[in-house]
Formats: sequence, C-alpha cells, structure tokens
Amino acid sequence: MTPWRLVALVATLLFGAATPVPQLPSRTVDLRQWGYNAPPGPGISYGEFYLPMPLVSVYKNGDVAAGFVTRGGATFGVRGRPTLVLHALRFDSQGNFLSRSKSPTMAWRGNGIFAVGGGDLLVRTPDALTLWSQQGTVLATRNLVDPYTSVEMSPNRETLLLVRPGYDVHLLLAPELTSLKACTDHESVHSISNGGLAIGFHGEPNHVVVSEICGPAQFEYHWTRRNARGATLLDDRRFVIRGPSGIEAVDRDVPLWHDFFGKSEIVQELESDENGTILAVALSKYVGGSDLLDINGHLKTMRIIIYRTSDGRRLAQVVVEHPPRIPSNFFALSRDGSLLAILSDGFLQITALSAQ
Repeated sequence: MTPWRLVALVATLLFGAATPVPQLPSRTVDLRQWGYNAPPGPGISYGEFYLPMPLVSVYKNGDVAAGFVTRGGATFGVRGRPTLVLHALRFDSQGNFLSRSKSPTMAWRGNGIFAVGGGDLLVRTPDALTLWSQQGTVLATRNLVDPYTSVEMSPNRETLLLVRPGYDVHLLLAPELTSLKACTDHESVHSISNGGLAIGFHGEPNHVVVSEICGPAQFEYHWTRRNARGATLLDDRRFVIRGPSGIEAVDRDVPLWHDFFGKSEIVQELESDENGTILAVALSKYVGGSDLLDINGHLKTMRIIIYRTSDGRRLAQVVVEHPPRIPSNFFALSRDGSLLAILSDGFLQITALSAQ
C-alpha cells in the first residue's frame, strides 16, 4: 500500500465512519401554500428531454430562492407553447416568505434559478435567461438558441458558463449577462471555478482535465477507480471526483483524501462553498434490489454529509425529510457554507450549519 493511500485510509477511519457526526435540525416550508402541485408524470408533455436545472439557490445574505412550475392562465399563453408559469419564491433563513416573481416558460423541466451578486435572481427557462432585480424588474435578458444549453455557475456567483455540447460555450458576467468569452467546444463541462477554469471528463470516463475556459488545458488526472460520475472544482487547483459509492479530493495530480460509503448508498451530487472549504455530498440509500435478478431497489433514505475539504473530516449530516423522485440539482449550499437548502417535491428544507 502506498504511503498516501495509508494516510487516506487512516483519515477515513479517524474522521469518517469511526467518528459520529451531529445530525442537524431543519425548518421545512410546504410550498403547497403558494400553489405548488406535483407536475405530470414523465412524457413528452412533461418536457423530459430538457436538462434538469436547479430550482433552489441561496443568496449571499442567507435568503433562499425556491422555484416550481404550474399551469398558467391566459396571460401567460403563447401560441404554440404550453401556458406554464415558473414561480420563484424568496424566503429568509427562518423560512419566512418574502416575495415572489413569475415567468412564462415553455416546459415543465429545463427551468432553473440562481441567486447572483447584489441580491438579484437569474431565471433560466428553456429559451431564455432573465435577470430579475430584488424589486421585481427585469434587468437583462438573453435568448437561448438551443433549449438543451446547460448553465454552470461559478461558486462566487459572479460568472456563468453556457454550454451547447458539440457547438459552443459562452462565459458571461452573471450580474449583467454580458459576454466575457466565447469559443467552440465539443466536450462536457462539470463545473467551473472562480478563476475561470472548467473541469470535465475527456476521452474516457476516468480521465479528468482542467482547462482554462476557451483556453489551453492546465492539468489532468486519471482516476484509478472505476465509474467516475462527476467532478467538481473546489478552486483552481483542487477538485473532487465522485463515483457510485465514494468521493476523492485531489490537488492537481496528488490525491488528498477519500471517503467510501456502503454498497446500498449511492452518491447523487455535491456542491462546495465559494472558497472550496466546505463540501456537501448527497447520498441515497436503496433497499430491496438484486443484481442477480436484475431488480432495482427502491429509495429508502437520503442524507447530505458536510465535509471540511482540508482533510476530509465529516462535520455534520442532514437527513432529507422528503427524498426527491428525481435526485438531481435538488440542494444548494450558501456561498459561505453556513446554510443548506433542499428542495424536494414541493417541500423546502432549510438547515443552518454549525460554525465550521
């Protein structure tokens, strides 16, 4: 066993499974009070082919934005499109309602909301980006040529990257939607850093490359384990790779620490604070499945573990009270790592994280 693997194993034993972590209490808001209804089941009318986008975000001051789509009235009807409305609600950190904005949208999915600098809200529908002020006025708009364009926001919420796989990428200044860079790119992007770097898998699932946006590659890393499923930049050097049942933190090409989970738990997604010091990792636990009989298990529980990225120590965990049917882009960490917001099937769960 190599020295770094021995150190990582000892750290996992000391800080991971062997050390109990506090389970933090939450406040839960039932969005049915504001008109939430479960969307229709999967199908063409559901817009299942559009990319899932986050519908929960945390402002710098700790307020939380939560979104959902409903059927709209005649006011929002557009010829050839469904009469759907994207609602963006704002709550304080205690779950008290503050305000609401409404935007017409063309699909049940493919919508997203992002809290940006200065307290404004960026709303993404399949055909447009719209920047809303705190007073409810439109500050800027940008049409999206391709409804399958993905949106990646930097941890400090100052820039965002629009990616049309196989076509082009555009780096924008988030508070204004003005263009900073544009180029042609044919690779996927998993996340971007505050310093203008992007990370993705190139050529093979376990080959991670970090590149300057619209620029040359900076460094690369080959993950020694199987089935890498995603990578997230913590800063311009460090990143975290997730597999089906484990995560690994790396500094350029040097592994820092790793953590593994039981066979019944699957890593869903992760997010860090703006400085890359705190990491939140969502885990789903399935029961009743059988690989031998090719039977899928059913979701039993879900939790989110909070890590200190300097050494991989588990600091706390939050049990997801209403595990989502589609576990994608369903939680957000505040920029300073002090607040966790979870949006799941009409319930907004807000958790204050203890001082780290």
